[in-house]
Amino acid sequence: YNHINFHLYHYAGNNPVKFLDPDGRNFGYEIDDENHVININVDIYIYGKAADINLAKKFQKAIENEWNKGFHYDYQGENYSVKFNVTVRLSKPIQRFNPFNKKSDAYISITDNPYATSMVTSSTTRGKWRGVGYGGFSIDSDNPAPHEFGHILGFTDYYDKSKNPMPGWEGNIMGEVPMAGIVEQKNIDILCNAIVDTHRKV
Repeated sequence: YNHINFHLYHYAGNNPVKFLDPDGRNFGYEIDDENHVININVDIYIYGKAADINLAKKFQKAIENEWNKGFHYDYQGENYSVKFNVTVRLSKPIQRFNPFNKKSDAYISITDNPYATSMVTSSTTRGKWRGVGYGGFSIDSDNPAPHEFGHILGFTDYYDKSKNPMPGWEGNIMGEVPMAGIVEQKNIDILCNAIVDTHRKV
């Protein structure tokens, strides 16, 4: 079981995608050569008055539905399936400071402010997400978790201040507002390229 710890710029056309993990905490991965699977493992803990078990389930389901779509990656001339193993659990705030927490754990405070901006900090393991849809919409129709999960993986936003996607990122989960974009093969390739590069160095 390995943890990603890298500072990498990968260029897709003229658009750099930055993977930044300054303190060694991000996500864990396993490369299963026997079964030809790249497992990406992330535990997310939500906390705060607006957090509950039902919301945790909705976040987890939304992430899995978007990121686990049967993607594959060519590794050492072989075809590997890419699987995201994500768990979202309820946490007490004090647990955020437990030194025995795995380095890949992400801790997200939940707000019930329908106009709050969901975000993940630069360490990619701390953040604040809306527990309700933007502007009063339901969380089922405006769930920030799949997009914010991309930040946990190390992706940056690819839209401007007016929320317009940058060239080449139209329709992509990191180039659109929540639930307006999808995960594409290029997201998987960029992520797995970084994993393989780190794996070789290890």
